[in-house]
Amino acid sequence: MAQVSRPRSAAHGRPVAILVPGADAIANAGDPLSVILGWARGLGFDGVTYFAPADAPAVPVPMASWSTWDARWQQAYRDSDYASVDPRLVATAGQSLPCLWDGGMIVARGRLRRFLDDAARAGVRSGVAIPIGTARGRAIVAFDSSVAPVTMPRLAAIRERLGELLWVAHAVHASRQVDRPPRAPSRTDAQRALSDREHDCLAMSARGLTSRDIAVKLGIASRTVDFHVGRALVKLAAINRHEAIAKAMARGWLS
Repeated sequence: MAQVSRPRSAAHGRPVAILVPGADAIANAGDPLSVILGWARGLGFDGVTYFAPADAPAVPVPMASWSTWDARWQQAYRDSDYASVDPRLVATAGQSLPCLWDGGMIVARGRLRRFLDDAARAGVRSGVAIPIGTARGRAIVAFDSSVAPVTMPRLAAIRERLGELLWVAHAVHASRQVDRPPRAPSRTDAQRALSDREHDCLAMSARGLTSRDIAVKLGIASRTVDFHVGRALVKLAAINRHEAIAKAMARGWLS
């Protein structure tokens, strides 16, 4: 793994409050995913994955995640326990510097090989992982790319925009509040959190059904489906269906 060099530090002086340019856009947007995805693409990447702070910097450690990638890939990632071999986590363990990883240059077998193959099919082939220290532990903001191998011109372009990547990483971290998944989730836990109707509507949404499709299957009105999904969003502290589905899957409430 090649580490991206750290930019020169600013001179020490009086502490001042620094605002991340445009950070409020995430909080104010009706769809924060589109804002974050737009920033990532503007910086030359295809997506962002945020790993919530773990209790310790070691890997493997159960970590919750939020991502701009589709729910199917996120579920496959958790089901296969890829966190234990994910270069974005392994390469940044115990590190404070951003790390560039390139799946096209990694000679691997076993679970790591399966991760690289599955991630590549999802569109994640390389990227920059940025560790962020917090009071709860460490978070990782990963800028993901479908490009591999990483050429020297691209590496130079990444280094040129490293400062912007750091700004956006901190903005993403400040905006994302992802709950760590329980170690042994049960259906009883899910039922306590979501009603049967809320669970059914969200589960069908995860399979790509629209409110109208769900209404036909359940024999209820579309607005009733929207009502149940809306209550699920509130309980999961999610902005939209995509985020609610991802959070529910992270907690083991949807399969």
